[in-house]
Amino acid sequence: MALAIATTFLCTDGAAQGLLRSKLDTAYIGRPKEAWTFKVRLNQSGSTVKMEGNQDGTAFSTQLGSQMKSTVSVAASYRGLSAGLALNPMKMLGKYSDFELNMNAYSNRVGLDVVYAQVNSYTGTLTWDGADSDVESGLVEQRMLTVSGYYAFNGSRFSYPAAFTQSQVQRRSCGSWLLGATLMWGYYEHGGDLQGANESARMKVRQLGIGGGYGYNLVLKKGWLVHFSSVPQLTIYANDRIESGSERQDAPFHFPNIIVTGRVAVVRSFGNKFIGLTGVVNRNAAGLRSKVHIENVKWRGRLFFGFRI
Repeated sequence: MALAIATTFLCTDGAAQGLLRSKLDTAYIGRPKEAWTFKVRLNQSGSTVKMEGNQDGTAFSTQLGSQMKSTVSVAASYRGLSAGLALNPMKMLGKYSDFELNMNAYSNRVGLDVVYAQVNSYTGTLTWDGADSDVESGLVEQRMLTVSGYYAFNGSRFSYPAAFTQSQVQRRSCGSWLLGATLMWGYYEHGGDLQGANESARMKVRQLGIGGGYGYNLVLKKGWLVHFSSVPQLTIYANDRIESGSERQDAPFHFPNIIVTGRVAVVRSFGNKFIGLTGVVNRNAAGLRSKVHIENVKWRGRLFFGFRI
């Protein structure tokens, strides 16, 4: 039972807002008059990995997908400071073997998504020298910490919390240029029983990307809010390494390697209630296809209903 329960803490706009002393333009952003907010959420997440390259003159490629994680959670918030509890029914039934921890903090000026994932459920297809074979769950595993942050230049009028935590209300449509950074730290590993692999191998990933993008909150009639943002980032630091047996080889670096963080949200408010859908996607691509190239996509979606008192 304990493994099926995860706790999430969200510091939305209170502490970070006070730290940066960001004043809100009340013509664009308002705070709910109610102190308490309660939400019920359905969360789903997953990841895909694509790898292709050449080993000792033999071309190979893989396309893998993880098991989808589904949780039901409840959350309570008091003036922007929130705590939540998530329950994974499939974990309780012994049908989900992965582990994932999500922590999020969104304020007007700055925000952070922290995801730590232990994935053992990758399945898919390996193509080795033109021949396809199935990759069963447990043969490939991933351990990855991903930290994605943003800085909004127009934070006095543009509200991330209005779209993602509902601790604020976007009153008029507005956008903002964004500065973003992403850190990825972890590894991919496979056993020696994969086709074409005589022994286990591990690819360590150490990457830092910095870039910029744009976000926009579109306010429509009857309480609708639509958010979209994208922050492409160039990899400015990469220390990737492939380890196989006693061999150690630095993975090839090709400029430009790109990390992209995208966020979307749709929220409908009516009275003291609201319903909505949010999504966050991180995509990373690195390496050379003539040697080894890896692409990882990590996504998270959330459907929620809430009310304020």
